Amino acid sequence: MASVGGAKSVLLWDMTTYKLLQRLNGHLHDVVSCDFSPDGALLVTASWDTCVILWDPYCGNVIRSFGHSFPPPRPIFASGANGKWVRAVAFSPEGTHLASVADDGFLRFWNVCDESRPEAIGAASDAMCCTYSPSGSILAVGHKQGIVSFWSVPPRTFSLQHLCRMVIHRHLKVPQLCKLNLPTRLDNYLRYDF
Repeated sequence: MASVGGAKSVLLWDMTTYKLLQRLNGHLHDVVSCDFSPDGALLVTASWDTCVILWDPYCGNVIRSFGHSFPPPRPIFASGANGKWVRAVAFSPEGTHLASVADDGFLRFWNVCDESRPEAIGAASDAMCCTYSPSGSILAVGHKQGIVSFWSVPPRTFSLQHLCRMVIHRHLKVPQLCKLNLPTRLDNYLRYDF
């Protein structure tokens, strides 16, 4: 399990012993939202530092960082009130895309393989949270006024490689994959080491 809120760290917990496994550090301000990928291989976190970070939760490594402010704010600016706090992030059901909402009034759809720019942007003022429908075709966004808006998700096609990776992750967790002595290229792909 992952927990966030009121601190710059993300805490990962062992749910059999209820002990802290590790602390992920990388954000410059409070971390306010997190979500595991559907296959459990990745963790995404959102922070008031204007960034969304994609993690390998087993190794504790940052895989990608999706910036909501260009150029990225200096650390002193990122750790204060900056008008671009990222409020929430959600993984799509197929695990290839993310959605995030921020105080700058925009909803962003990201491809997990491309941190350079969002695939699509929509105006969503006063957004506080977001979540995908089970089919992944609709995104629901909750607003401060107590209303919910619904968004059509940009169309996408999934590669056979990614679908195979998802099936493998549903049956074997990352620590089990590491013990298989797979070729480096295949091992990197299965661990989302792009």
